[in-house]
This record gives sequence, structure tokens and C-alpha cells, in this order.
Amino acid sequence: MDSAGNNAAKAKYEQIVPAFYYQPTHRDCTLLRDQWIRAKYERKEFLCVEKQEPYSAGYREGFLWKRGRDNGQYLNRKFILSEREGVLKYFNKHDAREPKAIMRINTVNATFQPAKIGTAHGLQITYLKENSTRNIFVYHEDGKEMVDWFNAIRAARFNYLQVAFPGTPKSDLLPKLTRNYIKEGYMEKTGPKHTEGFKKRWFSMDDRRLMYFKDPLVSKLRDMKKLLQLHNATSRWMLTHEVRFSLVVRKTTTLCFLASLPTSRATPGHLVSP
Repeated sequence: MDSAGNNAAKAKYEQIVPAFYYQPTHRDCTLLRDQWIRAKYERKEFLCVEKQEPYSAGYREGFLWKRGRDNGQYLNRKFILSEREGVLKYFNKHDAREPKAIMRINTVNATFQPAKIGTAHGLQITYLKENSTRNIFVYHEDGKEMVDWFNAIRAARFNYLQVAFPGTPKSDLLPKLTRNYIKEGYMEKTGPKHTEGFKKRWFSMDDRRLMYFKDPLVSKLRDMKKLLQLHNATSRWMLTHEVRFSLVVRKTTTLCFLASLPTSRATPGHLVSP
């Protein structure tokens, strides 16, 4: 490979990479970078379409370790991804007929969170249920299995968006398949009346939303607030709750957090993240 050069190697081993397949950069987690290399040079997945079936078939079924909502224990759960039904669902029992949760593909996001979850293969899946954001945390011992699930979700979302937004260039659709949080970390918050003390909460900045949780691994946002609202016409952020960092160097850290705020880029009729 060294003698052939990077361009020659890319031309040979990346002949038919699916548009939805996530191609990691140096900023991504080790798992994604490792499996990308193995997929190209070891398994040669991008030389033969048949080898891409695990994540491009439109249907995937298997078992993942899912974190329990109440006790925090990871239990083996059956997951099914159906592009035809437009859902990702999981079952509490292997022989259960009814799923425990149904996640619509149009609201699903998946992002690897090894540090937060505590395992190199940890994946956080976010979805909407009754207009409320829900989280589940899963992993699999096999790194390939986990990355295949991740790309299967991206494939399902890609096909959904192509139908929902016909004629939209692929370059506009790809950033909407999955996304990483812009910034996460602890801050202290208090209510607008200032009648209560500051409480430590975990904050996540997801595209144009700033949310907070009681702790990093909460499955349901019992007290979710839209702390910042982005006004497209003026590109202004309105602060509806007072927040401050619990770190000693509050000013410097706060500036770093605010520097992560995305600028408004929404225009009428333009595809934006949900």
C-alpha cells in the first residue's frame, strides 16, 4: 500500500463506498477509525456490494447490550431495524411479540460515546417520543457489529430523506444522517426566579438546541428545557434560564462553551435538522 501511494490505494480499496457510509476523520473515536481501515483493507467491503449487506439491506436484526433506565445494568435486548416500516425497535424479551420501544427513523440520531458510556463500543441513540427526547445507551462486544448497526441506521435515514426531500443533493442530506453533539459537560443552573440554589446538571448542545439532564446517562428528559432559542431572522440567542459553570475558571470555560454555538443557517424551504 505504501508503494502504491495514498491515491492509488484509495482508488483501489474505495471503489464502491456507499454514500451513507460514515468515513471517519482523526477526530472520531478509535472504533470508527479502526473499523474503517479493516473494512477497506482486511474485509475489502468496498470492492464487492454483497459484502455491504449487513448495513445496506434495509433490515437488520440482532442483540445489543442496553443500559437499564433505573438500575443502570446492561441487559441483552433484541433490536430490529426496518427501513420498510421506518422504525428501530427493541424487545425486553427474546420471544416478545410487542416491542418495548419504537423509534421512528425520521427522529433517530446515533453517536458513539465511549467516554460517557464507559465502553469503547458505546453508542447513544436519541429519538423523539411524544415530543420528548429519549436516550438509550447500547454496545456490543464485537466492534464490527456495532459499526454495522451505526451505518445501518445511517442507511435507513439516508433513504428516508431521499424520499422526504426529492431532488435534494446528496451533499445536503449526508450531514443530516447522524450528528455528534457540539459540546457536552457539567454546568450549574437555577430557575428564572432565583429562589433556589444552583444545581449541577449535565448539558448537551445538539445542533441548535441546548438541553440539560440530571446526569449524563439519563434515558428520559424529565426536566428538559430549551435553554437557548435560535432566531433565524436575527441570528440571536435568547437565554431563558440562568446557567453558570461549576468549574473554578468559570469565565474562560463559559466563553469556550459559547464559542461552540452554531450560527443560523436556516432559510425558508431549506433542509435543517429536526
